[in-house]
Amino acid sequence: MTKDMKTISKKQLRTVTILVRYFIKATGAIVLYVRNDKGTCYYVRLQENGVHSCNCPATKRCYHIDCCEKVESARKAKWDAYKTTLAKQLARQYVSTSVVTEQAMMAAALTTNQGYRLLR
Repeated sequence: MTKDMKTISKKQLRTVTILVRYFIKATGAIVLYVRNDKGTCYYVRLQENGVHSCNCPATKRCYHIDCCEKVESARKAKWDAYKTTLAKQLARQYVSTSVVTEQAMMAAALTTNQGYRLLR
């Protein structure tokens, strides 16, 4: 065995397939319905405070949680990058917030230059 080779444990070879992803707005938790490589399905709950849970029979932190954390962190990084590029594009398009407000008012007005209001 050379220095460059690394040993891989069985735990690192396990795969998890995410079947369904739920986001609970009230708590900010993410619930994932996953299937492991043996075909068994479990629910993994990822919470903002870092207290994650899985309904598998493991007594300590399981690989289901680790895999789901990796997927969610990659998803969050991709979303943050998208928001950054979108903000840069919008900053180039609109010079100031007054321009945005003015355009919104013009779009809301149907027949006049007044803003939106309810008819009585």
